[in-house]
Amino acid sequence: MLGTSADNIHQMTSSFLILYHDPVKRYFKKSINIGLSLKNWSKKKYVKDFVRFKLKKDQKHGTWEYSEKCVDIISLYYEKYPEAWKALEKAKKSTGIYNPISELYPREDGLEDT
Repeated sequence: MLGTSADNIHQMTSSFLILYHDPVKRYFKKSINIGLSLKNWSKKKYVKDFVRFKLKKDQKHGTWEYSEKCVDIISLYYEKYPEAWKALEKAKKSTGIYNPISELYPREDGLEDT
């Protein structure tokens, strides 16, 4: 559909956290959710008319289903912010939980954020 995996779509429609260094508060890092927050797996909560969790008969695990409206939003997000999707792919390959924001938007002066 988008040139990305179903796992990435599942992740981005819930939450995807990145680290942000706040220049006002030195050495303080905040996590920011850049996911769409349309669903929460652990709470089995979701935004009606966009996604739903469906548990089929004789299944231990259910699946998430996405509406056409949701697919349109995902497609728009994918087109407008490809760097977020690249960071998600990179995060899956790394051992860290969070990606620093500098991986999405490197500084133009070449310096590293801490």
